[in-house]
Amino acid sequence: MEGEDWQYVLEDLERVAEPHDRKIPEKVQKEVYKRDKHACRSCGWTREKWTKANPRILELHHLKQHVDGGHNVPKNLIVICSRCHDEVHAGRLELPMTEG
Repeated sequence: MEGEDWQYVLEDLERVAEPHDRKIPEKVQKEVYKRDKHACRSCGWTREKWTKANPRILELHHLKQHVDGGHNVPKNLIVICSRCHDEVHAGRLELPMTEG
């Protein structure tokens, strides 16, 4: 398939991402994904909305940044899609919610 771009999609909603660079325990990751109903807390995107034209994934985001002392606990983490996550870190999207 020369010249084609390939992307992978996780087919299991219960599966979590590879070990997070911030060392978020798997138990905490699963709790946050379940609490947030496997949907982006900013735009509501879910894996069921995935398309080749819009290949997002769901990620965990620290409300208080880890570098600023934010802990890897459910009240400091939310699920957001990769597009919203990029926008937050680029300063183009402000999340309306606070911890919890």
